[in-house]
Amino acid sequence: MLRIVAAEQPPTRLLLGGDALRLVQAGRDAFERGMLAWAELSASTDFDDVSRSAA
Repeated sequence: MLRIVAAEQPPTRLLLGGDALRLVQAGRDAFERGMLAWAELSASTDFDDVSRSAA
């Protein structure tokens, strides 16, 4: 904790403990798998002609 207080740029979020690290990593991995599985559909919703949408 003293190292964080003394840090020039302390972390915005800090996981304490191996269990916390594993749980968050597992959640991030699951999120990434889902994101990649639906990436094509997500990207297909892009609308390139913004000028026409303002009319």
